[in-house]
Amino acid sequence: MSKDPTFSDAEGFAPDGSSGPLGARTARAGAITVASQGFRFLIARDFYRTASPAIFAATAVLVALAGLRILLGTVAPITGLMAAAVCAALVAGIVLLSLPSGRRALRDFHQTGRLLRAST
Repeated sequence: MSKDPTFSDAEGFAPDGSSGPLGARTARAGAITVASQGFRFLIARDFYRTASPAIFAATAVLVALAGLRILLGTVAPITGLMAAAVCAALVAGIVLLSLPSGRRALRDFHQTGRLLRAST
């Protein structure tokens, strides 16, 4: 394998200071990276704005169910399951209703249900 004597291995630039193939590839990769990171941020921002009410409600339900388990202790399985379902529904509803984005999510969920019922 022969080395090209006109380009420096350490810098990727020609001895006269002009960029060679490695410099051009580096510049192109940098431009693509900057553009794609900006695009990913926009996508992620929309995703987190949409998903954050549900993530927050799920975390609150998890904490509430852990507290309910400590509070109730040992109960019959069906009783514990029913109590957990009621607790989860109440906590999720309260959390989603308390957040403006959660209210929008509930409204969209309700409209989706209406559209599905209307289409059948």
